[in-house]
Amino acid sequence: MAGSVCDGDKQTDTKRDNNGYRLSLYPIDGVERRLVVSTEMCCFCFDVLYCHLHSFEQPKVPRFTNEPHARDERFAPIAEVELRKLHCSVFLLTELEIAEDYLDWEIGTHGIRIEFVDEDGTERAATYLPHVARDHGWNHVQTINRLLRKGGYRSLITDDLRRSLKLTRYRTQRADASFTDYMAYRNNNYQCQNPDNKGCKS
Repeated sequence: MAGSVCDGDKQTDTKRDNNGYRLSLYPIDGVERRLVVSTEMCCFCFDVLYCHLHSFEQPKVPRFTNEPHARDERFAPIAEVELRKLHCSVFLLTELEIAEDYLDWEIGTHGIRIEFVDEDGTERAATYLPHVARDHGWNHVQTINRLLRKGGYRSLITDDLRRSLKLTRYRTQRADASFTDYMAYRNNNYQCQNPDNKGCKS
């Protein structure tokens, strides 16, 4: 494959160290760290689906030791005919901080996780990744309201309810791969075909 495993257009502004590893967009104590997420993580997600749909033995647990989540019952199972159309993104949550209130986060920079008690006294939680509010054009209140609905709250949303939330803000590291990227990775014995390309190391 001539291109990189990752979508090059999404990595153009990413800094790298002398060995080609991607660096954190948010330096810690002034030091830019290597990113933890990698294209390998996306390919593992594809591997699980590919092996399941083709009745192959499931892949071994990868070195990054993620455990696949149980099936999300909100969505229908993926069919083999859909596999080639899929893109996979892996997000690693970093720099988790308890916010002072429900407005104490930046749209497009922070993801948020809220914890609340619903009408029946049940403790609930829900989260949005950093890009969600930005991509939908939501402000802080709109995002919180939609996140409450996502978390299962069905009654009238008031400012008192919003003020009662426990909100955790976080940043993310992200890796992306298409099914075509995955097949090139798989057919090359799970190695990047162009290790000098900036998208092949993470």
